[in-house]
This record gives sequence, C-alpha cells and structure tokens, in this order.
Amino acid sequence: MSVDGTEAKNPIDPEQLVQLMETADRLVVRESPEEESSILFESNNRADLEALARCLGIEIPEEGIHCMCSGSPAIYLYRDEEELVELTNHHGFSLRCSLWDSDAIIANTEKWLSWFDVHGMDGPRREVEALQVQEAEQHRNWEKWAGAMPACISEVWNGMIEQCGGTDFSILRNALEAALPAKEDQIRSLFGWYGSGAGPWSGFPSYENTAGELLLGYEISELIGAFDIASATPEMTEGAARLFGGFEFFRRHPEGIHLVPREIKAVFWAFVKDTPDEDKLGRAQRAFAEAAEQDLQ
Repeated sequence: MSVDGTEAKNPIDPEQLVQLMETADRLVVRESPEEESSILFESNNRADLEALARCLGIEIPEEGIHCMCSGSPAIYLYRDEEELVELTNHHGFSLRCSLWDSDAIIANTEKWLSWFDVHGMDGPRREVEALQVQEAEQHRNWEKWAGAMPACISEVWNGMIEQCGGTDFSILRNALEAALPAKEDQIRSLFGWYGSGAGPWSGFPSYENTAGELLLGYEISELIGAFDIASATPEMTEGAARLFGGFEFFRRHPEGIHLVPREIKAVFWAFVKDTPDEDKLGRAQRAFAEAAEQDLQ
C-alpha cells in the first residue's frame, strides 16, 4: 500500500535494494539530501558497502508511512559514477529509499546506528538518544498528570480522549459533580489537577487542556471564591495562577482579571516570579501586574 492507502506504484522491495548494493562501487554520505549539503563520509571500499548492507535490515510497514522531515544523513550509492539510489535516515526509526513510495521500518536501530558510529558519524545516535530522553520526560509528565487526576474523573477517563481532541466534557463534569457536590470542592480539585502539568502555560501537552476547560465552565466569582489562600496546596496555587494568567481566560473574559482580589494576585505572583520560564513569567507579569509592579519597584 502507498502512504494514502491506494496500491503503491513502487512498493517496498528489500531484495531490489540488496541487489543494487551488491553492484555499487562507491558510497557517499551527506548531512542531508539538500543540494550542496556537506559530505560526512565517502568510500569505494567494498568492505564499507558490505558492512552497510549487513546493518541495514528493513521491515515493510502494514500501511504506507512517510516521515515529514527530509531525513539525515542521506546515503548515495554509485556504480561507475552513476547514482543508483538515495537513502535517508529518519530518526533511526525508518528509511526512505528513492526506489519506493513508502518509507520502510529499520529492523534493528542499534545495528543501523553502529554503522554510522564506526565511520565517525555520531549525529544519528545523538538524535535517537535525545528523542529517548524526550519520550521519557513526556512519560513522566503524563504519569504526574494522571496521578493528579481527580479519582471520579479517572473512573470515566479511559476511552474519553481522542487523539485530536473530542473530549465529552459533560461526562467529566457530571462525574465531578456526583463525587463532589460542592462547587468549591470541584474547583479546588481541578485547580490541583491543572497545577500538575508539565510546567509551561503555553506549548504544553494538549491533554492538559481538559482541566482548564472544565474550570472555564464556572463563573469567575465561583473560581475566585474557591481559592483559599490559607489552605491552598502548591498545586492548587499553580493551577489557579495558570488559569487566571492564561490566554484562554483572557480571551473569554478580557476584564475578568480585574475581579481577582489584589491579595490573591500577590500570592500568584509570589508563587510564579522565580520561574526560569520566560513565557510563563511574562504572562504572570501581565495578569498580576499590580502585585508584580509593587514587588519589582
């Protein structure tokens, strides 16, 4: 199959590539497939070509795939100065070949990366390692978020969230109201959840919008009344500050921030002011300007 689900004109054929590699007499590795990209490695040594063939096992995906990036590095195989094929590495996960419509899956990432390592190209491994660190952080952020989810919402959460949005907030709100009849308790629970995200107030994982959207369903007076300075946990304070300092609150209630008492704004500003996140700091300064200006004088 091709990437759009139709029958591919040029299906993945591993044997076709193997045969070309057997006849090639030179290889060139460039930083990318872009014109004039720098050459990282080149060789007419048969041993280098054979080593590449041994490390490059591929699998055919069930459905056609096409990575959105151009790939790096790019490998070119030649015979008598004629270019036989262009191959591009895509995050150590897939391989694009100029012979086929779909990208192929790299069967053994470690073997594939080792070929680059041996020939003095550490970029592919560094990229894969960076992606692994990023994925681990994303997993930790999700675990933290899921752990802070109100128990009543957790009970109905599975299957609720679609990849591209589509959350039925009425189901979540009904579950919250059934478990916590008092609006103050509902809001405080949501403040704590909203304050348990990855950290940023913009550019955060989309699933974090769930708590924010539920909070925006309350009246401003109810939100303010539910925030108790004396008993608020750090997560509640973070969540409340994030809500009142966020873009969506301002968009829906352009004058709403002026209803927040000065003493509460001072608590929010004191909580946020030492963040190294410049975007978050800027949002807090704009939202809690009175407290920020007094503190910065």
